[in-house]
Amino acid sequence: DWSVIHTNLGYLKNRATWGVGLEQLVLAPRIYAILETFGERGDMPTQHAGIRFWVIPNRFQIDSTVGRQSGEPAQRFFSVGLRFLF
Repeated sequence: DWSVIHTNLGYLKNRATWGVGLEQLVLAPRIYAILETFGERGDMPTQHAGIRFWVIPNRFQIDSTVGRQSGEPAQRFFSVGLRFLF
């Protein structure tokens, strides 16, 4: 599992949605770089990148990203996430 690609298509309030993401193993067996872009039809896409760390392998992750939401004006954001797998 050196690289994992995620894709999705959807529909929300009469608009098509999409997303593409990549997780790439880096540095150590539990640390991944993550890249993602997503959006809705008719809007500019949002991109973000960051690091994901498996605190407990296959059970608990922490990630942090910085991103940019396109538009006028463009907005930058920072996120921190927790993921529990059962």
